[in-house]
Amino acid sequence: MQRKFTAVLLVLMLLFTAFPAVGFSQGYSRNVTATFDNLQLYVDGQLIHMSREPFLINGDIYVPLADFSRALSLQYTYSDKDKKATLTTGGASQQTQKESFAAQLVQRDYQIAALNQELKALEQQKGEASGKTSSDVSIRSDSEMQSYLQDRFDTLNNIPMTISFYHYRSDRYRLHITFPYSDRGDFDTISQRTVNRYLEDILHTIRELYNRHADIDGYIRHDRSNPESTYIEFETNEGELESYFNRSSSSSSQSVEARKLKEALESNIGTYNDVRFYYDVYIDNNRIDVTVSFYNDDYYDWSSAKRRDFLRNIQEEIEDLQGKKTVYGRIVDANTDMEALLFTFEDGEISSSNPKSAAKPEVPREKNEKTPVSTAVTRNLTLWFYDISVVVDQKPVYLSENPFLYEGEVYISAADFADDLYMGYHYDVDEKKIDISTNGALRLDSDNALLGRIFIKNQEINRLTEQVEDLRQTVLKMAASPYTDAQIFSVSRMEAFLRDNYEDFEDFDTAIRFSRISDNEYRLRITYDLNDFDDFDVLSNSMIRNWVDDMYAAVRDLFDRYAKITGSIRSTPSNSVDTTYITFKTEDGQLSFDFEEHGGKGKDKVDVKELADELNNRLRRFNNINFYYEVSAVRKNANLNIYFNDDRFYDWSEYRKMDYLISLQDKIDTYYGPININGKIIDSSTNKEALRFSFEDGIIRSATLLEELENSLNKYNQRFSYGDETLRFTYYITEKDATHYRVKMEGNFSKSDSKWKYIEESGMSSFESYVMNALDTIADVFPVNLTAEIYDQNGQHVMSISRP
Repeated sequence: MQRKFTAVLLVLMLLFTAFPAVGFSQGYSRNVTATFDNLQLYVDGQLIHMSREPFLINGDIYVPLADFSRALSLQYTYSDKDKKATLTTGGASQQTQKESFAAQLVQRDYQIAALNQELKALEQQKGEASGKTSSDVSIRSDSEMQSYLQDRFDTLNNIPMTISFYHYRSDRYRLHITFPYSDRGDFDTISQRTVNRYLEDILHTIRELYNRHADIDGYIRHDRSNPESTYIEFETNEGELESYFNRSSSSSSQSVEARKLKEALESNIGTYNDVRFYYDVYIDNNRIDVTVSFYNDDYYDWSSAKRRDFLRNIQEEIEDLQGKKTVYGRIVDANTDMEALLFTFEDGEISSSNPKSAAKPEVPREKNEKTPVSTAVTRNLTLWFYDISVVVDQKPVYLSENPFLYEGEVYISAADFADDLYMGYHYDVDEKKIDISTNGALRLDSDNALLGRIFIKNQEINRLTEQVEDLRQTVLKMAASPYTDAQIFSVSRMEAFLRDNYEDFEDFDTAIRFSRISDNEYRLRITYDLNDFDDFDVLSNSMIRNWVDDMYAAVRDLFDRYAKITGSIRSTPSNSVDTTYITFKTEDGQLSFDFEEHGGKGKDKVDVKELADELNNRLRRFNNINFYYEVSAVRKNANLNIYFNDDRFYDWSEYRKMDYLISLQDKIDTYYGPININGKIIDSSTNKEALRFSFEDGIIRSATLLEELENSLNKYNQRFSYGDETLRFTYYITEKDATHYRVKMEGNFSKSDSKWKYIEESGMSSFESYVMNALDTIADVFPVNLTAEIYDQNGQHVMSISRP
């Protein structure tokens, strides 16, 4: 028995020795599903061409370590026997100080990536809020423009329209529009406003897609008519579309009566129950046709009793001027051109009916965007997992995801590897782009070079943070806007929108007029009744500014994103004592206002004689130059002219001139209290203006001094030298607001030039001192916040430096 047991044991021992044990050291295989999507690898902005394509597994990107190492300029060896990948950097990663700097750079890379992601999300929210996308239409010829117009404007109130478009001369084009002879009766019922809007939309489309300077002339007629029986002729005059309607068969006296009735309706019931209406009138013998249009959806909230009261007011207005005649009318939603109500006045009776389209239009659901065609393919891969170690400069790399072998190559997680070596890592899903920033961790960069990169990244973080905050405020403002889904194609519609949404301002009934001057320039005129002067005059400047800014934002968001406007707010009729005249215009993309004739009543006017006498007594002489003062009042503000006749004034530095203005402001404040001053310093020998300035809310402002400082910097502070490199800059100083100035510095270099790279890596602290010296020069004259924006010769933003 003992012998038998021994024999069995020997057999088993032989079997175990014949076959090697299967353990972790031997490795194991696993089948996985991987996604290949033409991923591209960039290292420090350079595209890296790899022999093997990266792929994704469960959202992680894996790259072949051999190719990845070559991209990072690392020496790479792999021992299949030891299952060990060895990489060397030349000692760069072993420097403790360098490793610390690199870690800081990684942290900033993550901040920058997060801010860029937030910017991208906010831009998407802004696009969704505006309800608009940029047009992809490209028109290259008259025939293409005609085809586009025919496709888009082929009907007018369900009447087929045939469009002919061709070039005439210079920027002028001919537009001939015809409709079927059988539809002439229906065409007669279309209001002039609707026809004008149709033509303005066509003109806007031509200018937007084909020729922004385009002028047009032409006609609308039925397809059997001759030139003598043309229904409508139109042409652009000084950029504005003018139409001439010949379709009415009524006599000239009847046309005058129709115009008088139209004016009476718009004057007396142009606004009813907070909804503005527009009227078109056609008189033919004993019949009157009236079309009433509106843009404000509040109409749909009216009760039937309120609508009947409105119709009764229209009836009374017509009977006052025309007596009792048969009236056929319709109320039209101008946003959709759909009839909201049909009515008839006959024998003193009012009858009305709701057409099928009278319900408040539904807000159209946003169409799902087309999903882009995917280029990704999935494959089933067999991966081999071993206990593979990765070592860089004799230090182990800690990877959360195990490396593996695929087709004989070691693959690792790109994100894991970058994190362990303090490299920046970012994967752009949309661009299918892997960005790796080495941050100097794997190069023998100097500490100064790394510090320079940290400084630049800090500036980038500050710039992105400011952009994010500005965009966040824009998105919040748009989200609260009443016109998020609107889009406007003509000047008349834009004016109607402004009237409906902004004419009721702080319980004042204002009148808004909006018109085109030329191209992207527009005029905005706002008036209010002089009887409201006392109440309007106490409104704060900021309240009025915000009101007009909102209108300007609406124009740019809904109609013309490049719009520039000039305009005014005034009381009407004007009065020599109590009058408002506020002006505004677009400067550097924002509105600037002149509130010179607003903000105080006549009884608060400056005593000009007393103030002039005080200045001529107290500040007649400054720095050995004599001055003479003349004061004129604008309510509690003042215009101040200061005269001198001494050429030594021109030798004064900017600092001396500011000292004088400070002394002048102190004298006025001491004697009269804080008032706003618009001032000029005039050479009496030539009667030419030497300096212009203003005191606004205690702040001294002067465009003349800013220009002198700008010239001084361009003369004395133009060059920056470091080592063997010299850069030249041109300065431009502008006001962001009264307390914050922007200094744009345009360099004679490219952002990618070696000389800028050299300064960026080695001389950043010297360059920063150079910029701060320029800002100090300005701050010595104007104690304001300053931001320097540095740009290269290609207009690329390089960096920003702020001085509080």
